Amino acid sequence: MTKNFLAFISLSLLSLVAASRTIGVTTVEDNIALKTSILANFSTTAAQTVTGTVTASALLCKSCPKTSCTSVRQYAKGTKITINCYKTGDSVEGWNWWDYTKEKCYVSDTYVDWTSSAPSPC
Repeated sequence: MTKNFLAFISLSLLSLVAASRTIGVTTVEDNIALKTSILANFSTTAAQTVTGTVTASALLCKSCPKTSCTSVRQYAKGTKITINCYKTGDSVEGWNWWDYTKEKCYVSDTYVDWTSSAPSPC
């Protein structure tokens, strides 16, 4: 992909995120619908980190992308996290993405708002 195309996609995603806040995307279902819409129009081959914001009151970071895995840390609502990539795992409220953080643990993407482009697969 060219740098211009990636810049265009990044700006488009930022516009969608800003618009989502303006139109009141506040529920988990709305968040998932927005992410699905973004992903339908976006693909990348380059690895990239993404900044996300925790939307749950408390979000457990697990040793693997499953709800049954050991919790290794916890993030409070509003915490900014760095997402290195994502893996699919257990479905949480209909979304099976688990974000791998820079702290080397997994959080359910259901409870994370991206502030830029979509994370890359691990």
